[in-house]
Amino acid sequence: MAYQIPLGGKMESPNINRSNVAEGFPGRAVLLGENCVFAKAQAYDDRIKRSIEVDQEAILKYRFEKVLSYYYILIARLNTDNRGNVVSDDVVIEYLRLSEKQWDDLTISMNEMGSFTSLLLTKVKQTGNDGKDFSYVEVKLSNYKEIPQAVFAKVEQMVQTENFVQSIWGMVDAATTITVEMYEQKLKEYYEELAGSDRNSSNASCSCNSSSGEPDSAS
Repeated sequence: MAYQIPLGGKMESPNINRSNVAEGFPGRAVLLGENCVFAKAQAYDDRIKRSIEVDQEAILKYRFEKVLSYYYILIARLNTDNRGNVVSDDVVIEYLRLSEKQWDDLTISMNEMGSFTSLLLTKVKQTGNDGKDFSYVEVKLSNYKEIPQAVFAKVEQMVQTENFVQSIWGMVDAATTITVEMYEQKLKEYYEELAGSDRNSSNASCSCNSSSGEPDSAS
């Protein structure tokens, strides 16, 4: 279905984006209900440039050496100013991806604080062991009090909608990893394409050798 928009306007993306903030400009979010956290074990295959959700059987079968656990949190991102203060009751559905360490740290904070009103999102930049810079979104619990009740009402209405959270997670799940079955198919296509490239290179080499031979006696 197409949407009519004014000249110079832009359609909002229907995708659920991974939450991000600029350095020095914190963001804020609230959880998308109580059942908004999902975890996956993932491996990455550089040949097909995709992440695969794996289980123990797949790890053993394909000998994945580096398998990481990630925790995905579905959130309602709040409309904030450059200091993280909420300026309206508008919300955007996004998701956070936390490493195992980030999740462990957040869980400890949850147990210590007991209750919180929102998540404070900040950009952290670091230098890895390889000397390369990288960044991630740090998530901290907050008891910020200036969130309009209309925000919580909106989120509650969304969460109470049948299959809403599961539908959102289905979109995030599909965007972040592929299944083992899909991986097997893509791996098959990769090797078929590789074999085809090798055949084409071989044929081109043979053709080149033929055309560069000595002329026959009739010429």
